[in-house]
Amino acid sequence: MPSAAYTLVRLANGAWAVQSLAYGEKMHPGLGPAVANLLYFIHPTLVSPFNTGIVNGFNAVTGGRLKLGRWDHYLSMREGLLRLNEQYRLKLSNDLGAIAGLMFDIGSGRYTAPPLAMDAAAAAL
Repeated sequence: MPSAAYTLVRLANGAWAVQSLAYGEKMHPGLGPAVANLLYFIHPTLVSPFNTGIVNGFNAVTGGRLKLGRWDHYLSMREGLLRLNEQYRLKLSNDLGAIAGLMFDIGSGRYTAPPLAMDAAAAAL
C-alpha cells in the first residue's frame, strides 16, 4: 500500500483542498470537519482534529473569528496550532490532539482562556 502523504493545493476556484500524494485524489471543500478528523487519525502530527469546541477555544486564545466547516478557516487554525505547539514544545506533545484537546477544554468552558496580549484589562495588571 502506498504511503498516505498529503499536501494542500489550491483549486481552480481559489479554494483550498487536501490532496493525497499517493492517489492524487483531492478532498474538496464542503466535506466538513469529518475529513479533518479522519486525517488526524492517519497523521496526528500534521493534521489537527476540528470541531466546535476546538474552534471556540482557538478563537478565545487567539482572538480569531474562525468558523467550523470552512477549509480556509481550518487551515488557518491548523497553522496557528502548529505555531502554538512549536512555541510550547516542551509542554505539549507533537501530536496535535494534545493542543486541540486544550483548545476544546477552553472552548467548552472547562478552562478560561489566557488574556489576549492586546487586552487592556490584562495590560493594567
